[in-house]
Amino acid sequence: MWCCASAKGDNQVEVMDTTEPAPEVQAPIQTDPKVLAKGKLDQLDGITFKSRTTEMTSSGISNANAYAAVLKEYPQMTVKLMGYASEPLPSHEHNKQLSRDRCRAAREYLEGQQCRNQMGICGEGKVSSKADEVRLELCDEDQVQSLEATAEEEDIAFSRKEEEEKRKQRAEEAAAAAAAVQPEPPAPPAPQPQVTLGFKDSSGALVKVQLLKRPLGVTVDIDKMPLIINRSYLTATHRSVAWQLG
Repeated sequence: MWCCASAKGDNQVEVMDTTEPAPEVQAPIQTDPKVLAKGKLDQLDGITFKSRTTEMTSSGISNANAYAAVLKEYPQMTVKLMGYASEPLPSHEHNKQLSRDRCRAAREYLEGQQCRNQMGICGEGKVSSKADEVRLELCDEDQVQSLEATAEEEDIAFSRKEEEEKRKQRAEEAAAAAAAVQPEPPAPPAPQPQVTLGFKDSSGALVKVQLLKRPLGVTVDIDKMPLIINRSYLTATHRSVAWQLG
C-alpha cells in the first residue's frame, strides 16, 4: 500500500491511497450435466391442467414444450414427474389418482415430442405448499423403477376401493327403492266352486247337501257338520251324489 501526502492550506495534509484494486475472482465454470440440467429444470414453470381432467391447458402445453427442450438437450438424464392435485373430489385418494393420471398424460406428451429419457411418475395429490401441476425433477434410474411399481400398486388399491364404494352405493340405492315401494295388500281368496244337491235318504226325508270341491275329496256341510266324503265310503243311498260329482 502506497500513500502520498500533499500540503494544503492551514497546515492540512491530504493523504492519498494509491493501492491498486484486487482482481476479481471468477467462479469456476460448471460443466456437470446433472447440475446444468437441474438448474434449467428448476427455472421452468409446471405443467397445468384443466379442472378435474388430464387435459393440459394452453400454458401447460407451452411449459411441457420447454421441458421437452431440456430433456432432448440431456437425453441421458433420468427424471421423475411429480404431480399435485387439490380438486374438489370426494377424497385425498381421488386427488392422488388424478395427479398420477396427469403425470402419465404429461409423460405421454413428452414422449410424443421425441423425448427418450427415462421418466417415472409420482402422484402426491393435495399438498398445501404445491400448486396443481406436474413438475420434472432429476432422479436415479433405480428410483424410476421404484416409482413405477408404487404407482401400479396404488392404482390397483384405488380401483378396488372404487369398486367397493360403487357396490355399497348400489346396495343402498336398491334398499331405498325397496323401502319406497308400498307392499300391495294380499288378494282375497278365490271363491271355492260349490254346488247344492238335494236327495232323499232311506226314510224318504229330503236332505240338502252343499258340496265344495277339494283336492282330496268333497267337503259336505250338513247342519254345519263338515265331512270328507270319499267314493269308497258312500252308501248305496248316496251313490247318486257320487255320480253327480263325477
